[in-house]
Amino acid sequence: MNKALLLTASRFIDTHKIVLALNLIYFVLSFTAFENIFLKGFFAGIYLYIFYLHIRIYFDTMILFDLASENLTPKEFDESLCALGLAKNQCDRDIQDRCNGAVGLYKRLISASLAVILFYIVIKSAF
Repeated sequence: MNKALLLTASRFIDTHKIVLALNLIYFVLSFTAFENIFLKGFFAGIYLYIFYLHIRIYFDTMILFDLASENLTPKEFDESLCALGLAKNQCDRDIQDRCNGAVGLYKRLISASLAVILFYIVIKSAF
């Protein structure tokens, strides 16, 4: 198991907490800045997705750290996911794939966060 890769990936995606603070600020701003119910609904939907990504990334951070500290093996983790009904499939994934998946979620979070902030700025300047 590549301990350095697991620790690096877990530390990197743990920075989502900084993005969470920014997202919370813009979430509040988007609900107080607009009277239009459709805009509020749009922002609510986007922020639900963004906060879902934060939860997934938080979970991945903890799992990658547990794998690195050998509190959990990949096989034990996969078995527990299956037991809870959370696994999509039973295929074995190596550590590189797991880390790439977590970093991919982080990139989606950053993209969605930047897109919604940019949309907020454009809409705010139009109204």
